[in-house]
Amino acid sequence: MAASRRLSRQARRDQLVSAAIPLVARRGPADLSLDEVAERAGVTRNLLYHYFPRGRSDLVSAVLDDAERQLVGQSQELDQAISRILDHALAATHAWRIHRMAGALPAFTRRAEATAAAVDALRDFTGAEATPLSDLALHGYVAYAEAVLDGARTAGIPRSDVRGLLARTLRAVVAAG
Repeated sequence: MAASRRLSRQARRDQLVSAAIPLVARRGPADLSLDEVAERAGVTRNLLYHYFPRGRSDLVSAVLDDAERQLVGQSQELDQAISRILDHALAATHAWRIHRMAGALPAFTRRAEATAAAVDALRDFTGAEATPLSDLALHGYVAYAEAVLDGARTAGIPRSDVRGLLARTLRAVVAAG
């Protein structure tokens, strides 16, 4: 193992999360090896515990946070957010795979929070009123959009067609909610 160079606390934490992301995307959180993450980052396992005291669960939580941040970024406009998500979904990036995996695995207990954040962002972007019915409709839209994005990638549907479909559907969902 190479000697670890001195990094700021945040830079080291980011390095460790970056080393874990492809491993989680490929194998899921249950098969994440802390030894492999440490090796990929060129640090000791003990150093990993310094940054993630509860080990795998803390690291997996940080990986999910980072994947969600990559998906939505700092976009303040709906078009930017949709483009960013389309980029990730159609390329099946690590962030997208982790996002999709998060809904099905108990290790990702915070997925509901990520979906709620997506619903809040959609409400902000579209100006939809916060009502139980509109929340239900937007939650359904998020699940629908994820399935469409996965299916479009598999079927090779052009990005512009997918974008148009998602935009039309979102407008209909907001109008119905």
